[in-house]
Amino acid sequence: MAVWDSIEEEKAFKRGVSSDEHCPQEVIGIPLMYNNEVKGVLVLGNENGSYNPSFYGKLFQQLKATLGEEIKRKNLELELDQIFKYTPDIICEIGDDGYFKKINPAATKLLGFSEQEFLSENLLEFIHPEDREETSEYLSRLYQGEPLRYFENRYLTKEGKTKWLSWTADLTHETGITYAVAKDITEKQEIKELLKEVTDLALIGAWEVDFEKGTVFWSEMTKKIHGVAKDFVPNFKNIQSFYEYHEGTNKFLEVTQSVFHEGMTIDLEMPIRTAKGKEKWVRLLGKSEFVKDQCVRIYGSFQDIHELKTSQLDYKRTTEEKNAILESIGDAFISLTNEGIVTYWNSQAEDSFGMDREATLGHHIKEVFPHIRYYKIYEKINEGIKNNKKFTLEKYFPRFNTWYEINAYPSDNGISIYVKDVSERVKADNEIRLTNERFEKVAQAANDVLWDCDISKNTIFFSESFKLLFGHEISADTEILQLWKSLVHPLDKKRVLRSYYKEIQNPKSSVWECEYRLLKATGEYAYVWDKATVIRDADGKATRMIGAITDITMRKTYEDSLKQLNNELQERALNIEAQNKKLRDIAWTQSHVVRAPLARTAC
Repeated sequence: MAVWDSIEEEKAFKRGVSSDEHCPQEVIGIPLMYNNEVKGVLVLGNENGSYNPSFYGKLFQQLKATLGEEIKRKNLELELDQIFKYTPDIICEIGDDGYFKKINPAATKLLGFSEQEFLSENLLEFIHPEDREETSEYLSRLYQGEPLRYFENRYLTKEGKTKWLSWTADLTHETGITYAVAKDITEKQEIKELLKEVTDLALIGAWEVDFEKGTVFWSEMTKKIHGVAKDFVPNFKNIQSFYEYHEGTNKFLEVTQSVFHEGMTIDLEMPIRTAKGKEKWVRLLGKSEFVKDQCVRIYGSFQDIHELKTSQLDYKRTTEEKNAILESIGDAFISLTNEGIVTYWNSQAEDSFGMDREATLGHHIKEVFPHIRYYKIYEKINEGIKNNKKFTLEKYFPRFNTWYEINAYPSDNGISIYVKDVSERVKADNEIRLTNERFEKVAQAANDVLWDCDISKNTIFFSESFKLLFGHEISADTEILQLWKSLVHPLDKKRVLRSYYKEIQNPKSSVWECEYRLLKATGEYAYVWDKATVIRDADGKATRMIGAITDITMRKTYEDSLKQLNNELQERALNIEAQNKKLRDIAWTQSHVVRAPLARTAC
């Protein structure tokens, strides 16, 4: 304590008070103590100046301790009140009846309810319906004396939105009041849910091997990837069967041991065997954690890449098959990008153009064929790429002294070109053309209708003599086979067609011939002689018939005339014979009449 007889002379007082008639002359300063620390000073003034140290000393000594403790308590209350009002977390008191007894402004701000609304309803009314049962269980355990260290549940705001809160709470047994603090973890939970959705969509699960504890952890997705139940508890022993290759090597344990000893990271694609025995491709990522040069755990992720991997393997297999086909075909195959860069050049292209693929791949087509820009093919390629339209072109290339048939198929990524050497075909086509021309000339010169029937296609060809002989017009749309059948005389048709199909179906027959009447454009019927050769395949099946129709009307008429003449001559001969017979009979009769009287006379 400190006592000043006169404060007018004390320099410790900044303000002069001698002029103030009410200012006490004697001032006493009493330190207010708490835990041996000065928490404040109580200053008392005495106007009478009758300070008694022995009396006031004991009183002030008590004030020093009592007021110091009270000041400390008041300061704590103020501090706690500040914390209660301004902390961003929810702070509340909960009674054993399940009602809030006190709740800070952070709760009203976060959830939108007023303090009065919080205090007037059971706290379960503010909780999401799906979390109420679990929250009641935790409250029961809390009332039984078990502190709540961490618990998450959902609350509903006044607007009906969901907020995630994490709680810590403890019960005071003296008052039966539970003090609880809640932190808004909505954003964290949303990120967690988003992460779960992403990992579920990406089929990624976590794993951990803790060497200190001797435990193995698998997340829910990791268990799903391995085809085990959610309650499956992995350990070093029961996980080995998942990672055995067909060769029997345990790849997973091999890489984990390498990580354990060397601290390397894991990035491995490998097949595993699920609990149902199915093969599944996964990507394994892992990283080690060392403490004092000792690996204490390895953790990472599993990703289900089965569809991706099988697609890659299928693509690789398809690509290999495609390359094998492109290398084995007899056509030169060239692939170009949209910019004209060569990306594929098969072995036949090497042989056809005398250029190795190493000298062509990655080069522009104009570099490979410097003169191509002057040919129509270059223009067609550019048009095909631009319009995404396939084309076919047959062209003679003097440089290679070869006729090529070029088929191009554009796509979004470029154009594929098949180049086929058709020199032999062109030569054969020319020879066929010349042969056909000769055939046409022969057919025109001949007085017969030459015909060629493709039995497999059910079509027939007649030479131009058909019109000259029978007067029927034949156009490109004419169904000649049906026309021929319709022109056969009705009385001959059944016989002719039966004979025609009989020879076709007889594998040993090679010739068909038939005589019948054919209707002419004039309405008259011509007698024709139809004869054909049957061409068959190796199995004896008729594939073609080639024949000729001869108009035998004049011959038939001549034959009929001869037959009629013969009949007439024969009839005349019979008549003469009859007359002769009559003459002989008359002569005999006359002779007998003459001889009889003479004979009697002679006697």
